[in-house]
Amino acid sequence: MKKALFIGLLLQVSSVSAEAWPEDFTKDFTPQVYGAYSQWYKEGTVNYGYDFKRSCFCQDSGTVYRITVLNNKVVSAFNLDTDVEVEDSYLSSFKTIEMLFADLMKANNTGAIVVSGV
Repeated sequence: MKKALFIGLLLQVSSVSAEAWPEDFTKDFTPQVYGAYSQWYKEGTVNYGYDFKRSCFCQDSGTVYRITVLNNKVVSAFNLDTDVEVEDSYLSSFKTIEMLFADLMKANNTGAIVVSGV
């Protein structure tokens, strides 16, 4: 349950602009991100699934996808709202948990939350 809650928090935070956070955001948030990444890395999880929802001014904002990762590669995404699997050509817009951590760590260094490939 902890993993599911953390991943939900991670995905929610990854889609928020930096303007919503106080100036000392990165100072306070850095230990949490690096600590959580360290725990994830220690577990060595390479096959997993998670639910993902974008919050943006984009066509699929609010849509929930079930992402499947095998050997640290996104292999499928299933739109839970329409019960339709996402086409392979669109899979590159979804990330592994490692990639999401990388985005958060980059954001900590710049003070901005940026999710690339969205």
